[in-house]
Amino acid sequence: MSRFFMFAVASALVGCTVVSPSQPNIASQSTQPDTATITRTLQDNWNQCLNQSYPIEAAQTPDKNEAAEMAFQACQSEQDDLTSIPYSNLIFPHLKAETKQVLIQDGQVPLP
Repeated sequence: MSRFFMFAVASALVGCTVVSPSQPNIASQSTQPDTATITRTLQDNWNQCLNQSYPIEAAQTPDKNEAAEMAFQACQSEQDDLTSIPYSNLIFPHLKAETKQVLIQDGQVPLP
């Protein structure tokens, strides 16, 4: 259930991005990645960082909740990149909470 929710939240995060009127025309967009691709890449980077950090933190503290929080701190720059996407502040708290639950239960976040 948590994995499904994480996927749904991530999909919503991608779907909430808006192309601003100042974006270049469609012909020039074909050479640049779209917002959905950028969002997926940033989320993958965050998840990979968490998958590397959580086992280290979990080995140092018996409290899985604290280990997850420490992993989030270690991956703050990746989180900042992900939350820089427009409207991500509306969904990210839910994504982070579900990601934390998956880390605590499974020890890692599923990657694509």
